[in-house]
Amino acid sequence: MKITLTKAALRDAVPGLGKVVPTRTNLAVLNCVRFAIIGDSLTATATDLDQTLVYSFADASCEGQGAIIVPFTALKELAKGDASDTVALEEDGDRIIVTNVVGGHAVTSTVEGMDPSDWPESGPDIPVSEAKGFIKAYRRMAPFASADETRRTLQCVYVDGKGDGEHNATLVATDGRRLCCCNSLKLPVDDEHGVMVPVTKFLLWNGLAEDVMLGVSKSKDGGRVCVKSGPWTYRVKAIDGVYPNWRQVVPNADGVEHRLTFTDADAEAMRKIVPA
Repeated sequence: MKITLTKAALRDAVPGLGKVVPTRTNLAVLNCVRFAIIGDSLTATATDLDQTLVYSFADASCEGQGAIIVPFTALKELAKGDASDTVALEEDGDRIIVTNVVGGHAVTSTVEGMDPSDWPESGPDIPVSEAKGFIKAYRRMAPFASADETRRTLQCVYVDGKGDGEHNATLVATDGRRLCCCNSLKLPVDDEHGVMVPVTKFLLWNGLAEDVMLGVSKSKDGGRVCVKSGPWTYRVKAIDGVYPNWRQVVPNADGVEHRLTFTDADAEAMRKIVPA
């Protein structure tokens, strides 16, 4: 098989894939990206076993069918240069022949490939639905999540789906000292136990658009969360365990004598006033 991409297309994919390719691993295949041709479509996949990211190329030249495994470090170098230049990757046994066009001149080299059968399975697809406002709220909650690796159930943004109507979901994050929640979302989550979405580099990456589709899958092996946006499909293992009863620490409005309500303009003014 052979694929040909512009460097512009490769540069669109590499930064996002780099958020998932692990920096340290004992499995060499995880330091790579899997390119696969199915029909007329080309995808690039990265995984660290807990999370899997797939990028679908809109415009690529493909010959043959199958998959090749390319080291991520090689892709980062190949993405450099003029956006209109092209990169061709061709399977040649255990090697990959790389044709890199630089300034109109083709430079041919080889890189060591890996057996595509060594690539780990990522599990079945997860159906998704509209999730307006999810990414924006997730990013607002994430700074309140715990960074303590011994408190795994707090290293997440918890999606509580016990609400109903137009605001069925509440996003919650806490580090045990402070807590933040957002209860103005309509999300496709109806599990009474909710789902703990880990704080990940990809979901915080500003290259991921805020307009996403969201899906949650539960099985005996644990929960998984899927986020789709544009060419990206991202699946991540939900954190197992029981999230703390966050509602018991939120003050109850009943019996409260005084209450302050801020408009968005008031809140913005407070950002400037409080530091002074």
